[in-house]
Amino acid sequence: MTAAEIGRFALAFGAGATLGVLYFGGLWWTVRRLPEVRRPHVWTFGSFVIRATVTVAAFVWIASLHWRYAAACMAGFVLLRLIMTRVLRPELKQKS
Repeated sequence: MTAAEIGRFALAFGAGATLGVLYFGGLWWTVRRLPEVRRPHVWTFGSFVIRATVTVAAFVWIASLHWRYAAACMAGFVLLRLIMTRVLRPELKQKS
């Protein structure tokens, strides 16, 4: 594997991590705003459509380059999901 290929894998991984931040950060922001919006069903659906469209379009573009880059992108996406669910999780209340 050449240095150029390693660089492309790193870029694909970074793109997946960025997509993870955008997708799951957008989901977190949407859920936090739900109590404030007048039409939560429209807000939720609109947020999903935007997040899914951007994410799927980016994955399709990266997959068109090579399936291995798509796998690196997915690894970055999943890693950010794991990190964000731990960082943004609400505190669990202890039973006394």
